[in-house]
Amino acid sequence: DEYRLTGTELDGVKIGVDYTTTMALQNDWFFKINGRLAYGQVDASAEANGYSLNLDDNSDLYYEIRPLLGKDFFITQGILAPYIGFGYRHLRNELSGNDETGAFDFDRTSQYYYLPVGLIYRAALDSQSQLETTLEYDYLIRGEQDSDISADGSSDSSENTQNNGYGIKFSSL
Repeated sequence: DEYRLTGTELDGVKIGVDYTTTMALQNDWFFKINGRLAYGQVDASAEANGYSLNLDDNSDLYYEIRPLLGKDFFITQGILAPYIGFGYRHLRNELSGNDETGAFDFDRTSQYYYLPVGLIYRAALDSQSQLETTLEYDYLIRGEQDSDISADGSSDSSENTQNNGYGIKFSSL
């Protein structure tokens, strides 16, 4: 029998860090790297082949890296800075516990490769502060999900690919 997991909900707290560094290059070009790492223990609930699963204190890891290249254009009201780059995002869930039939393990790894294309607008509010607004479109190049389920003495693995998709981000600081 094939083991099917549906309706998965994860609940928990992750602790992480975000890091961004920008290097000014010649002729108003810039190189920026964004990085993000988060880890935590999560509780999961799901349905599998008609059984309810409650899996507590499971490992959940997320990291992302994004090198970006852009150029500053000075306008009378501020700076417009278009950019483009490459993004890689990695998600890992390791869920284990017991259901009505015995021990249960579910390991899932998701990887996403995408092209971020964005525009930053910076404007001075006064002599000591500025407003930075970013609009970004993320074009998915490829997504890969690998899942391994072990339960009731049997195991099942699946690999899925995603060849299209997008994301949109907006921020103002």
